Amino acid sequence: MIKLQTGISTDMDFIKAMKERGQDVKAEFPAETLRKQLDEVNESVKVTFESTNETVLAAVNKSEEQEEPEAPVLATVNGVAYSSLEEAIDGAADDATIMLADNIDLKTAAVVNKKTNINLDGHNLTMNEETSGDGVFHVVKGGTLTLDGNGTVDGVGKSSYTMAIWADGGDVIINDGTYTNVGSGEDDQYDLIYASNGGIITINGGLFKSETPKWTLNKKDRDKAQIIVKGGTFVRFNPAAVETEPEGEPSSFVAEGYTVVEENGNFTVVPEETK
Repeated sequence: MIKLQTGISTDMDFIKAMKERGQDVKAEFPAETLRKQLDEVNESVKVTFESTNETVLAAVNKSEEQEEPEAPVLATVNGVAYSSLEEAIDGAADDATIMLADNIDLKTAAVVNKKTNINLDGHNLTMNEETSGDGVFHVVKGGTLTLDGNGTVDGVGKSSYTMAIWADGGDVIINDGTYTNVGSGEDDQYDLIYASNGGIITINGGLFKSETPKWTLNKKDRDKAQIIVKGGTFVRFNPAAVETEPEGEPSSFVAEGYTVVEENGNFTVVPEETK
């Protein structure tokens, strides 16, 4: 549809307006050419009528021709749809549950600074182009993140730090899901789950696979940060014999009353009475 500055907004009106200005409308008149050009550039052009030497501004009204595509729904909170995980976290009330609705490739870490529950619901979180190295989830002081549901959190990006989770003064509770940074690179240390600045990570379940298994779980040296393991399966990493602490002797992240069962290089934490 061609819309004239004078308010004329239909093809027929356009033709009538040309006739009123003394323009003889014949097949050779480039109305279709003009319309095509306007569609392609989507901007205003000036049309000069030779018979009257009058210049009229014409433009395509795109809002009437086609609707803007709807933003994809990537997460929901109590039925409210969000087009990004960051928007869902910001918009969710304290302690609300965010349900992922699709796979999401984050541009940077999702920062959590309040009580937030996320259900992966079978979807994957990646950060293929991320460069800051703050993890897929960066949980800061005042934040508590609880993760449920099947799905994968993959920390591999373009940074040399490929953490899936960073409890940076905040708390994290992992109940389910797969956490990986396999494919990070050729260095000898890629932390997968990391705690610092007094952050506390509690693991009740999930599957954990690190590019460098020794560093599957790690906390900042001589820090009040804690990692407490009450469940989960760890590939080629025994959370009861951690060798990354500065004292030099193997230490344990496994909670009291729990033990580790090993099978084919996989270490699963279970309550002692079920061993």
